[in-house]
Amino acid sequence: MSDAVEFCTTDVKLGREDRPGIAAEAEPETIVRGAVVAELSDTKLRFLNILANMCSGSGGSNSQGIINCEDLVSKDGGDYKNEDAMRVGEEALSLAKIAFPIIMTTLLIFSRSIISMLYLGYLGKNELAGGSLALGFANITGLSVLKGLAMGMDPICGQAYGAKRWSVLGQTYQKTLCLLVLVSIPISFLWINVEPIFIRLGQDPDISHVAKVYLTFSIPELIGQAVLHPMRSFLRTQGLTAPLTIAAVGALILHTPINYFFVIYLKMGVKGVGLALACNTLNLNLGLLIYVTVSETPLKPWHGASALSIFQGWRPLLSLALPSVISVCLEWWWYEIMLFLCGLLRNPKASVAATGILIQTAGIIYSFPFSLSIGVSTRVGHALGAGQPSRAQWTTIIGICLAFTFGLSASVITAALKSVWGKLYTDEPQILDLISTGLPLLGLCELANSPQTAACGVLTGTARPKEGARINLCSFYFVGLPVAILLTFKCKIGFPGLWLGLLAAQICCLCMMLYTVTRTDWRYQAIRAEELTAAVGDNAVLVKNKRPSMIHMQLAVFFLGIQDIRMVIDALTHIGTFTSPWMPVVRRENWPSFVDIGAPVRPNADGQEQTVVPNAEQNTVIRHTKNNSLLCLMPKNPISLMCLTLVNNNSSPLCKSPNRNKIMP
Repeated sequence: MSDAVEFCTTDVKLGREDRPGIAAEAEPETIVRGAVVAELSDTKLRFLNILANMCSGSGGSNSQGIINCEDLVSKDGGDYKNEDAMRVGEEALSLAKIAFPIIMTTLLIFSRSIISMLYLGYLGKNELAGGSLALGFANITGLSVLKGLAMGMDPICGQAYGAKRWSVLGQTYQKTLCLLVLVSIPISFLWINVEPIFIRLGQDPDISHVAKVYLTFSIPELIGQAVLHPMRSFLRTQGLTAPLTIAAVGALILHTPINYFFVIYLKMGVKGVGLALACNTLNLNLGLLIYVTVSETPLKPWHGASALSIFQGWRPLLSLALPSVISVCLEWWWYEIMLFLCGLLRNPKASVAATGILIQTAGIIYSFPFSLSIGVSTRVGHALGAGQPSRAQWTTIIGICLAFTFGLSASVITAALKSVWGKLYTDEPQILDLISTGLPLLGLCELANSPQTAACGVLTGTARPKEGARINLCSFYFVGLPVAILLTFKCKIGFPGLWLGLLAAQICCLCMMLYTVTRTDWRYQAIRAEELTAAVGDNAVLVKNKRPSMIHMQLAVFFLGIQDIRMVIDALTHIGTFTSPWMPVVRRENWPSFVDIGAPVRPNADGQEQTVVPNAEQNTVIRHTKNNSLLCLMPKNPISLMCLTLVNNNSSPLCKSPNRNKIMP
């Protein structure tokens, strides 16, 4: 049993002559790059990274790092906790670089709908009403579904990008593209047969026919959106948002002449408006395709593609896409329910018109916190994928604080514009009065909506859309909707009651989101990120244990002595431990020490027990470069694998209690 080892929390001092290749000094709270003996190969270093992640996930103690390696997200490498490299201003600037182009892109895409509505209004009253009905139905049944499903790839691609697993991004893009195109087929059949549905719901037959024609000629737009959403997410998770803005500018410039060509020149009417939207999306797709083909900056969406990869890794993607689409639809459908309830008020025409203007205003305001949410999601995903949980936590704090600031600004601005904003849309006195009443309430809603949207981005970056869906369901439909109905109809408040119900939903959603985020175990989320990116790729190993046990760590340490990497993968796969030797090396600190089981324990100069390290020349020694304490002894003789010692994860030095050990067969 002399070759067996066990965990011991005792720091052991060695002389300078026993630590070849180790730097003698390091700056406070940092470790000098290359502070590992020469015997350790690159393969071994990658397995040490796996052990570091395991230790941080199960131990709960703070970790700083003993292995220095440059990573993708941070030039300094390692985790940001207790390091000067993490500054609030830098992180805020990084979020702004991602969010600002998304804001511009969102507003540009929103502008094309305004242009389409202008052409529908030019065609006539029935065309405007039918087109408006069709646009609302398309958002509910089509665009919201595609957007929600595409959000399932955001956490996977963001974390895979941070982990430098480039092939996972391409494989996830291809699977998401196939998923959205397949989902578009039944939606298209629904749109073609929508006219009898509208008539049965009590809509005017003429308006229903116009809506059916518009939706039928909008099917190419639906297919285009199914192609566009995965590409947007693919580029966005790489932090490439400017190309989206440039493509949106070009598509918007062409949108007006294309509408004129179809609607006025060819006299296609409503059909031309639908086809013009499809051409706009086609131009967006062409612009992005040219960019990813010509530019050397982005990864290629076909990178890592294979016939086999299309059929693998669907479960993780679907487990994220389905809750995401539920969460998005629950929030989008709430506003359609508000429009329906407005039709039940005493003055339904003015109420519906005012609510439509306020919802459009809310959409403009929402583009700002939504873009910030995308930035937070991307940065959090990168940090977790790179094994930097502390930086992910910092990003979360900064993002939510920025969202609170914007929410406060939006609340003040909307209150100041309450008597002016409505005049941009209409001069009807009743509608203007309702807008001036609802706009300050909308501002209060944004005071809560902005930070909860940023918090929702955190849940997306940490691959927890199920929690977001549960929160939206509880806040909007179990709290907001009953409050809105009670105040509007039971308490006779009327139009303001609907917006007070929305305010109650947003406050409830904010509280639940903040509670969920503050309870996040960031080290565990870093481990989950590693598991997720491995499960999606074609080299995935089945994960049986979310928190690897002590024996898994000991096995991995002993396997470091074996040169054939296939033996390592086979063994770790056999015991059901997740591992990926291609992950970047992350710096860690406060590792448990490893000593021979036969090492005697004797008092040191202070009268405390100290472990004596035997046979240091027969082991690979890893030492902390700050305090020169022994971190790890790994036997060079792989036969030691046959006599591993299983131990419990106890706070006391287990090397002092050999009777607690169990021997593995």
